[in-house]
Amino acid sequence: MTIYANVVGGVILGVPAMPPGSARRISDQAWISPSGGLINGTVAEQESCGYFIVTETEQPIPAANQRVEGPTYIITAGRPVQQWALRAATPDELTSQTRFANRATLTLGATILTKLTEMETFFVDPDVVAARDQPNATPLTTQQQNRYNKAIHTQMRRYKNMLERISRYTGVSELLDDISGT
Repeated sequence: MTIYANVVGGVILGVPAMPPGSARRISDQAWISPSGGLINGTVAEQESCGYFIVTETEQPIPAANQRVEGPTYIITAGRPVQQWALRAATPDELTSQTRFANRATLTLGATILTKLTEMETFFVDPDVVAARDQPNATPLTTQQQNRYNKAIHTQMRRYKNMLERISRYTGVSELLDDISGT
């Protein structure tokens, strides 16, 4: 998005969202109103009315103990230029940052605990429970043994899927929402 500055006599009077529909030329005070407004006028028409495109600069990335101030606008070589400043964070800002990080960690921990509880109930397969509860002296029938083997295989797939999701989990709890037996 293009940023404009209203500059008259080397002083920035403002940074409007866009030039107006019409404006007076600075040199002779004649009105200029191009079709569609000054924003659709030529660069020469815009600048003759004091509306210059601002040279944008990249916002710096602050360190953990810094904050970004700005943007502010200055005149450099007759042109408006955007500038940013880094400053040291105040003790209150650092305390707030620490509090926010701690809250995020607690929320993340609660989310993981909830998901693990959901998964624990998910892994209880009725065929595995039936085989587990079968008395030791009573052998499983072939059908029971086949269902048990299939259930164990399914649970191992589910478990592997869960471990892969948790290992990729980076704070996006939605990754844990679709753990399935597939």
